[in-house]
Amino acid sequence: MQQCLLTSVDATKKLNQQYTFVTFDLAMAKIAYNIIWNSPETFGGVVVNLGGFHTMCAYMAALGRMMTGSGFEELLIEARLCAGGSVMQVMNGKHFNRAVKVHHHMLDAINRLTLDAFLDSSDCAVARCDEMKALAENPSSETLCSLLRVEGLDDFLKSLNSFWNRIRDGEMGKIAQFWTLYTDCVLILLRFLRSMKENNLPEYIRSLRHLCPLMFSSDRQNYARYLTLHYTQMSTLAQSHPGAEVLLRDFAISVARSQIPACQVPLDMTIEPTLNRSAKTAGGLVGFTRNTGAYQRWCLTRHERAAFLAAVSEQTDINTDSSNSHKSCTTADMQTSKAEVKRLKAAFDSFCNPFKPSQTSADSLYCISSGYSVSAEVEHDLLTYVKSGETATQSFIADRIASKQKKLKLKNFEHMSVKKTLTSSKQKTVRVTAERNILGHLLTAGKGQDVDFYKLFAYPLNPVPWSLVKTDKAQLLHAMEAGTDTYHKSPHELPFNCAVVVDGNAMLQSMSRLPDTFGEFALCALKCLPKAQTVHFVTDS
Repeated sequence: MQQCLLTSVDATKKLNQQYTFVTFDLAMAKIAYNIIWNSPETFGGVVVNLGGFHTMCAYMAALGRMMTGSGFEELLIEARLCAGGSVMQVMNGKHFNRAVKVHHHMLDAINRLTLDAFLDSSDCAVARCDEMKALAENPSSETLCSLLRVEGLDDFLKSLNSFWNRIRDGEMGKIAQFWTLYTDCVLILLRFLRSMKENNLPEYIRSLRHLCPLMFSSDRQNYARYLTLHYTQMSTLAQSHPGAEVLLRDFAISVARSQIPACQVPLDMTIEPTLNRSAKTAGGLVGFTRNTGAYQRWCLTRHERAAFLAAVSEQTDINTDSSNSHKSCTTADMQTSKAEVKRLKAAFDSFCNPFKPSQTSADSLYCISSGYSVSAEVEHDLLTYVKSGETATQSFIADRIASKQKKLKLKNFEHMSVKKTLTSSKQKTVRVTAERNILGHLLTAGKGQDVDFYKLFAYPLNPVPWSLVKTDKAQLLHAMEAGTDTYHKSPHELPFNCAVVVDGNAMLQSMSRLPDTFGEFALCALKCLPKAQTVHFVTDS
């Protein structure tokens, strides 16, 4: 890291630039900060910027922690926005593009539910005028200007804003108040994303401050401390580094890789697609990086290979960077997004619409998919989630030189699950969690399907049987194989009238040379299959 900083400082001097700007993720930024603080004479002109891409991933993970167990996951599965296996990656902020899309669509669906509730409670003619419908069907600058000229629009917007504020104050119930708190957090994320897409430095600094409370609330201590420190340094940059703001406004927090307006990419996000797409090799980067010679040759030649790839893409007219419109603004993508938002609204109606007083209870906060109410302690923590984080942020800014910051340990829906610690025969401690929502899910599914609950309650309602939690599950397979006389035979010695299950993934991994085409792979797989009356070739998705 020190050599990286020295190289950056030398490059800055050759360009006759006064300050050096470096962008890292949090793990590297912590090391860079220590080096800069220990050597202020050498690195006094270095400004460290936390990568926006990794910051947004951490913020979405904090937002996912707040929403865990609230019915958020079931809504995504019901609306077919995510499969069951990828929901946790969205909640953890690992799948960046999918997580941003999910939160954006969820915000749109909640806004539409709120608008429907507002129109039901008030008789406003502006909301049903032709100009409003034209803007909804064909959003453009012309339809927007036509709507702005409608008489009474200001009164309509003021009334809608007042309606939102009443929901935030809890007048429509605690469940509506909680989901409105979620929309406010998503708006902060989208403002931060927009500031980087436009390279808007003032908005970027303001958004950094708004990201901090949720980091403290979710006990993400490293990001909470260093993000607050980064905001403090950026907001006082004019005093500590005079003239640095002028340089920062010129593509210092994001870069443009295409001609599409307002579509710039964070610096740390730009590096990763470059490595993964423009300079990737057969077999990936993991296989050869342990070989020092191969790794050094790759470092010396990868930029030339990336240039060749760009030239070939340009000659074959497959370069997509020449477009002047964003992909999400195409007609097909807009229609797809509209259909997904409609499915989300339908999912809310099938579970519980937080903004319909007839479907909700104003006295309690509960999971909208199972109807399970939370305790008073969890309810207080969730409804003051951001407020508690804001208090911690202000306290940390006031005395940020303190070495330790206590975790808030706020509770969410996940804390209502029954947890039990078991000890296996090998003295290994296993902690299992029983989900209370399973019964609520079954009752919901029983409305439209014929479910025999008398037969259902004969079995334990938990995701994994307790007998398989702390035992060696491989013993079950050995017990099944021990009863057959073909266990020790090779696949080609089996009788013809038996059924064979072939692990396709294991076959694929065992191949010393992967074929070039699917046809060749199919021939290799068929040659390896045993001769039997029934053969099941099983792989994952």
